[in-house]
Amino acid sequence: MLTADTRLWHQAENHIGANEIDIAAMKPRRLDAMAYVCYALARDIVTGSRTVALAELADPSLLSPRYFLVIQTAMLIRGYGLSAANRLLFTEGRNQDELRQE
Repeated sequence: MLTADTRLWHQAENHIGANEIDIAAMKPRRLDAMAYVCYALARDIVTGSRTVALAELADPSLLSPRYFLVIQTAMLIRGYGLSAANRLLFTEGRNQDELRQE
């Protein structure tokens, strides 16, 4: 999520370590609407807060298809882990129970 926008990434990269993200120390500035939603959703994922509304994610005037795919991928990784997210992205016709069992 934090790498989806160049300006956001440059402001976030110094707050990311090998095993941690200091999201509280990040104070991104001058972001466009799409980049801010990516930052806010990354913060929600890391902290468990719920500041991004579903309506924001479903608004095509706010999120381009590219950003929507970035967010979708981040949510798959958060919910199912990286290996399951890879299988979900590239495998059709499989349900969630099959992916959890592997």
